[in-house]
Amino acid sequence: QAHKSKKTTSNDCEKKSLSIDIIALPSEKCVVPDGGVPITILSQDGDTVTFTLSQTWKGCNDGSNFNWLAADYLGKDDQLHCNGFDSAGCGLIETLTAKCEQGSSIVDIFADDPLLETRTDMPVVVPSACGREVKNTNMCQFRYALKCTPSLCHE
Repeated sequence: QAHKSKKTTSNDCEKKSLSIDIIALPSEKCVVPDGGVPITILSQDGDTVTFTLSQTWKGCNDGSNFNWLAADYLGKDDQLHCNGFDSAGCGLIETLTAKCEQGSSIVDIFADDPLLETRTDMPVVVPSACGREVKNTNMCQFRYALKCTPSLCHE
């Protein structure tokens, strides 16, 4: 007799959604470095999305640090927040929670390091909240859209 497959539990679709609900928006200026996406979604609560910021681009083998990295996002208080980190080593930097608008939240990662490959000399405007003036053409901006509800869970 045929074996019925178990119905996918909601917990299962939530777990699987975490890895696919980050959409990298194209960067005109910079080539995304090897090492993947610096953001991992921890939870999607509808009104907010909680994520980690990690530095996965440099020093994971040789212990060198990334010059400067920042995450710019809309906080739960409706204010733009920008958390910047000097000489970030490889690994987890911080856990953050962003507010959602129309089902997603935009997170901008600003990054400055000689490792970054730029396509143009077009300057990147870094929000003053990030606490860093752009002093060179190595500054990059990578934009990610984080979905606030698990896309694989359909009622």
